[in-house]
Order: sequence, then C-alpha cells, then structure tokens
Amino acid sequence: MKLVKYKSWKCYLEFGEYPNGRKAIELMNAKDGDPVLVATVNLPNEFIELDEAIIKTYSENDGVLEVLMNAGVVSAPIRYIESGMIRVPVCKVI
Repeated sequence: MKLVKYKSWKCYLEFGEYPNGRKAIELMNAKDGDPVLVATVNLPNEFIELDEAIIKTYSENDGVLEVLMNAGVVSAPIRYIESGMIRVPVCKVI
C-alpha cells in the first residue's frame, strides 16, 4: 500500500470507478481509514480517455494534484476542462 502525505494527513489511496466507468481516486486516512477527500471529479458530459481522470484541484482539494503527481499516480495535466467558473486538469492515471 502506497502512502502519501496530504496536508496533515498520512493517506493511502483507494481506486474505484464512477457509475459511468470513469476512474475515481480517494485519499483515506492511514490512521483510521476515514475518508480525507475524493481527488477526482466526474464530469459525464466531457470526453476523456479510459486511462485519464479529472482531478479536483479547487476548494478543499487544493494541492492534491501535486501530491498525486509526486507519488507517481497521475501524470502532469495533459489538458484542462472549463466547468462553470473553474478549470480542472485531465491527467493520465499511471
């Protein structure tokens, strides 16, 4: 199990899928197994490849992209999607 540090939490990663089959990544507290945050967002009307994920980098998720990149979980952003008033990165899941 790979551990990452996000803010004050030591976390392990849980990989799953959204109902439409897209990749989901969640950070779980390594101490008690409680969820810390969901690192991805599902934008079903936007096209992404099967090996890509949309990373939620706003609000409470500030800094999560760098954590996932440094851990070798996702690539640097390959493009961005405009969604409302935000711009979210699309990354390859490694």
